[in-house]
Amino acid sequence: MEYRLAHRMTQPTATTRPRPLLYVAASEATASDGAERLETVEAGPGPGRSVRPATTVERVENWAPAVDCVVFAETPTTAAGANLLEVVAACGSTPVVLFADGSFTPGAARSTDGIDGYVRRDTDDAMVHLADEIEWVCRDQTRCQPDRDRLQTAVAALPVPALWYECEDGEHVVRAATDAVADVFGTDPDELVGDPVDEWLVPSGLEHRRTTLREALQAGERRQFERRHDTADGVREFRVTLVPLEATATGETATDADAAGVVVYHDVTELHRSRRARAAADARLEAIEDALGDEVWPPLNVARSYLDLAADTGADDHVATVADAQERVVKRLERVAAIAEGDTLVEAEPVGVHDIARRAWIGVDTGDTRLVTQNATDRVLAADTVRLRELFEDLFRLVVDDGTVPAIVVDVTADGFYLTQYDPDADTEATVDLENAAEPVGSRSAALDGADGDLEAVERIADAHGWSVDIVENNGRVAVVCRGVAAGERALTGI
Repeated sequence: MEYRLAHRMTQPTATTRPRPLLYVAASEATASDGAERLETVEAGPGPGRSVRPATTVERVENWAPAVDCVVFAETPTTAAGANLLEVVAACGSTPVVLFADGSFTPGAARSTDGIDGYVRRDTDDAMVHLADEIEWVCRDQTRCQPDRDRLQTAVAALPVPALWYECEDGEHVVRAATDAVADVFGTDPDELVGDPVDEWLVPSGLEHRRTTLREALQAGERRQFERRHDTADGVREFRVTLVPLEATATGETATDADAAGVVVYHDVTELHRSRRARAAADARLEAIEDALGDEVWPPLNVARSYLDLAADTGADDHVATVADAQERVVKRLERVAAIAEGDTLVEAEPVGVHDIARRAWIGVDTGDTRLVTQNATDRVLAADTVRLRELFEDLFRLVVDDGTVPAIVVDVTADGFYLTQYDPDADTEATVDLENAAEPVGSRSAALDGADGDLEAVERIADAHGWSVDIVENNGRVAVVCRGVAAGERALTGI
């Protein structure tokens, strides 16, 4: 039985699955344009096409094992096509179709080792002919549809962190990992072999999310989720794609006995940072617009009116009013400048951590989970009350999740506050030893199945107050910690 990577949430038939192809050209523009045209051209019967552009031999070497066919879209007798033989060698057993000018004849193409098909690029309907030629070449299923060993080799060659998994005795375990796992995460790929996939992706303390992952693995569904992970550059955010295999020789779905697939990581830290920065910039612009409309223009209008009155009457007793209005304008403009520089976006007022947590708890569907704030120490923060309540609401949604957590504890630390999962039957104390906490949850998985949206909102609110947000794991419990509260913000006892 032969296997292919599934490209859809459900198992498509062999006739509807897009055929993965690689379009190679000398320049990015030529490769991208050609890939787009080949992907969209209407040709004869056959599956659709998913075409990826490439310009370097290294990229061809990385992606050729995972595609059905490689198109070399340069003329070998030109400078742009001089690396034909290098590309052919990089393709290995993947077939190559030459898409060249008529100056390179069919006879010359046939006499070139490694060329499996040929189409002239300078004819009418050249793209249609190319699509037909690819289908003809790819009728040799033993060469174009890679089996499990070939796919595993392709995964090992990927330049990004990736895991190859297989099902063994009903459990999905890691069978191979790319070298990038060591480069990015500092984990020896050989140490992961034999470990359950869900243990690597989901930390203890989030068993309800592990169940969701297991269901996706067993159903053979393609899934994407986001997680935070410790790296050499600190905690970074990744989009994780779970891609199962599907059987293609007979069109049958892979059974539990031969189920396998790949998990691929893409670093989206900078993407998320840019989104947060853009959101912060938008908020600053809105705040500036509000400040100009509500605080700057009114005193300017007052000054203008009294100046007109002084000009009409010749009296100077309105000068003091004008001067006062101008002084107010100066102060308002200083605030606008501070907003533009990102110095302040919150209207801070004293607020107790436990009090705001209780108010936020009421607004969230927490099922049978209880909120515990019995500690005698509270902290009064200088914070925007509305936004701090939103922060707690988002954190409760993240930590409570499906209601399987018996209780949530909210407490304060030396430089901030935290909330943690709590099981009265298993935990002797409703506190987290933050100094001796294990690794950040980000090193295993911080967010699955949409929770990352809540976490981003939390980080935006914390950033606006000058705080940092960490997620830690301690004795199987997950805790979210806000640090960096100003020293002047005090703790109160006896509350």
